[in-house]
Amino acid sequence: MRCLVIYYSRSGQTKFLAQQISSLLHADIEEIKLVTPYPPDYTKTIQIVKEQIESGTPVDIDDISLNFNDYDVVFVGSPVWWYTFAPPVKMFLEKYNIDGKTIVPFCSHGGGGEANTFLDFAKYLPNSRILEGFSAYERNYSRSDISIWLDKVMNNI
Repeated sequence: MRCLVIYYSRSGQTKFLAQQISSLLHADIEEIKLVTPYPPDYTKTIQIVKEQIESGTPVDIDDISLNFNDYDVVFVGSPVWWYTFAPPVKMFLEKYNIDGKTIVPFCSHGGGGEANTFLDFAKYLPNSRILEGFSAYERNYSRSDISIWLDKVMNNI
């Protein structure tokens, strides 16, 4: 079974989590990158993201040259912004066909939990099997926490 870990990360929290998952699974990993990155100032970024989410404004992401048909399971990671996944992840889901795959969401957050993030994956991918996600508060988790979650998830595939 081939696994892919794909993620968007602004601060590095989600990237670190993605790297841990990829390492434990020996899975391929790919970062979703914005054509024009968000500003370095977090407050400005959050204002922009709020407007993007509320208005449904699309963001431009770099092309990803993977063949998603090569993968059985796709782990998709995002920071939680305004109670859902980040706009670059939304654009990835709209731009690339991973419908019908087994999807395993994961996220990082600053204290608000996953909110609607995992439910929103199910809304965007109604023909996919969405498995139990992993929600990480900053880096307040261990590699063992991830390993236990991955064992549980992989046993349900």
